[in-house]
Amino acid sequence: MRALVTEAAHVFVEPQSLSGVAAARAAWRDTDFAPRLVRYHGEQTQTMFVAWADMWEAPWFRDWNIEAALADIVCPVLALQGANDAYGTPAQLDAIARGVSGPAETVLLPGCGHSPHIESRDAMLSCVTAFVEKLID
Repeated sequence: MRALVTEAAHVFVEPQSLSGVAAARAAWRDTDFAPRLVRYHGEQTQTMFVAWADMWEAPWFRDWNIEAALADIVCPVLALQGANDAYGTPAQLDAIARGVSGPAETVLLPGCGHSPHIESRDAMLSCVTAFVEKLID
């Protein structure tokens, strides 16, 4: 692998992840969140959402952590996350940067939530472009 770009990645469960999932489940039930997700996930939206929420809220998943596996990543990494991500804190970025064996850059996008490619498209593309240009120079 030549390089890796990740967006809103999680490498462990944190309290914010769990409260974000609970809020998403409430939004699914009480707002227009479900029809808005259909645009991105199609006819399997309900199945996907319920499986995702059930997994994150399952007691057995509380200890999920893949930080030890990060050392296997030796290529350059760009990790992006929205500063207002409802599901994770900058600790996710810190863990990725600390854990990978190759060089890592992290970017916390201000005013952005969990979907930088939608919410901060121009800023995300700028970061990815600069990252890739460094690789090909």
